[in-house]
Amino acid sequence: MEYLFEDVNLSSIFFSKNGRTLNIEFINMHDGGFLAGLILDHLMIFNYNNAFDDDEEGLPVYVGEVTCRELTAKEAPLELLRLGYLFIKHEGGIIGPAAGKLFLLHIAGGEVSIDIVCGNYNTARRIP
Repeated sequence: MEYLFEDVNLSSIFFSKNGRTLNIEFINMHDGGFLAGLILDHLMIFNYNNAFDDDEEGLPVYVGEVTCRELTAKEAPLELLRLGYLFIKHEGGIIGPAAGKLFLLHIAGGEVSIDIVCGNYNTARRIP
């Protein structure tokens, strides 16, 4: 597992028009300036949970860690099932990308928990 970011604020989440790409931005906890972003392509799962308890709460919100790991061919269908993916073949394979890598990204801490499975991701950081 790779740690991408720690102790940041999740600022915004945007889907592309075709729903296959996701952009997530993080801001600095100290001055509110742009800190980093994630661009996730070939999106398969976006599982978002929050514990906001009134209309005043929402983004930006503290995130303790953002992690990523590549899924093996054996564990990919199991992780997809665990996260609620519905497009599984009767013989056990997934209906989706025929070949290639899949990545599981996890964003957690504070009042949000997000799990994402995608085929590719890139990070962008603010230049100091």
